[in-house]
Amino acid sequence: MDKQKKDAKTVDQERMKAFQEMSSGLRKQGYRQFSMAVGNERANRFSLTLAVPVCGLGLVLYMLLSPQAGIGFRSLKDSLMFLVYIILMLSAKELIRAVVWIIFGHIDYKAIEFGIMKDTFAPSVNCLVPIPKKAYMAGNILAVVLAAIVPFIIGITCGSFSLMLAAALLIMMSAGDFLLLFALIKHRSSRKDQMICDMPGQSGCMLFEK
Repeated sequence: MDKQKKDAKTVDQERMKAFQEMSSGLRKQGYRQFSMAVGNERANRFSLTLAVPVCGLGLVLYMLLSPQAGIGFRSLKDSLMFLVYIILMLSAKELIRAVVWIIFGHIDYKAIEFGIMKDTFAPSVNCLVPIPKKAYMAGNILAVVLAAIVPFIIGITCGSFSLMLAAALLIMMSAGDFLLLFALIKHRSSRKDQMICDMPGQSGCMLFEK
């Protein structure tokens, strides 16, 4: 166990060192640096704020469009499917994000690193090289839309309570993505050369522009 903790700490230190070197290299090229850190506590608070409107809207639409389906887990199969949906959608979200970054950011797939978040044990993906701002935002937007919002709508219209609830939970877990997107959109700049660097171990990113 101590060795595993030591190995994990070493990996975190190596990621931070690589991030600092990457940031330093961009600054030497004339880029200005702006922190877009969200913060885990703020993301968690926003996630709780999303709970009432997302779940409330889902339940109302579910009862209106699929009144015959019923609410709740009516069997062990429903409960198991809920867990399966969560795992599949969490994995799909990070995979979609990575694919969009690779395609629209024109980066090598080797620059994408998958992992597991230590606090939630959820899948995560990080880009190890700077990526254009628009490509970074597109990856985050499409990941949430395709892996969470679309399944949410499908669950409601098809009368699948397990899918609807799993998707609602994933939307709430995407609070950090929403806050980051708001911060990037709010940042007004006339500079067209804008690059994003993932911040290791934190919710958010670093914006560089010149």
